[in-house]
Amino acid sequence: MTQTRLRALAATGALILAACGGAEAASDNSVSVEVAPTTTAPIAAPETSSTTSTAVATAVDVDVPDGLTLVSGDELASALSGNTIIGNWVGEDYRQFYDPNGETIYLADGAANGSLGEWRVNVTTGQYESLWPPLPSWDAYEVFRDGDAWFWTGQGVELSPFTIVEGDQLAGDS
Repeated sequence: MTQTRLRALAATGALILAACGGAEAASDNSVSVEVAPTTTAPIAAPETSSTTSTAVATAVDVDVPDGLTLVSGDELASALSGNTIIGNWVGEDYRQFYDPNGETIYLADGAANGSLGEWRVNVTTGQYESLWPPLPSWDAYEVFRDGDAWFWTGQGVELSPFTIVEGDQLAGDS
């Protein structure tokens, strides 16, 4: 969340969430937020050149599904930073906000508490990476798109759809 809404404080080695606005503090890497209806249209995917090349320099071999384009790391970082995604992950509808400072909050639809993690884009591979404490390592994912439709895949998960909406669309004060 933005620094004025949510701050992560280290206290005795545990991450404690301090709340401002619509969030409640928790000691287990969760945060309680009020979900607001989406108030903006999905962010359009950046325009691409007239060629439909799917070649993107990555350190891993990626099979691009028919009709989709592999998203570059720069494009993905720009699209996510400061925005919210709304999607479905392995059958669960969710929202996730990507703070430009590298923090992210995942909130399953209907849940009172979200999870606080970290996000980044690996400049070498172009992959999206996330870290969800207490897990010790970053997980990497490829991201594809077709117009305004975006898709995650990786870590054994098939294509999971999402859209990107402008700003923080998790809590009612956005």
